[in-house]
Amino acid sequence: VYCCGHTGFGCESFDCKASFDTWESAWTGEKKRWCCHEHLMGCQETSALLADLASAAHGAFDCSDWFVSWGSGWTKEKGSWCCDQEKIGCSVAASSGG
Repeated sequence: VYCCGHTGFGCESFDCKASFDTWESAWTGEKKRWCCHEHLMGCQETSALLADLASAAHGAFDCSDWFVSWGSGWTKEKGSWCCDQEKIGCSVAASSGG
């Protein structure tokens, strides 16, 4: 407490390196939000984006992954690929042709 108040050091609300290898299941929602905001660690969107980029490098996406939130959880590239290739995740406008 002294260091934070007087030097600006030691003010971290959470240790974002602790349990980082299992952050998705080990961290609380509050810790995920804080670490994502402060250190870009434990971000749900980042995980999805990295998974999508890895899949895109192989020419395919896992269209069942994050399907529940496809409208906001998928990248545009994944949405286009899944709609074109597997006919899922298509917006009403896209699937009706306009």
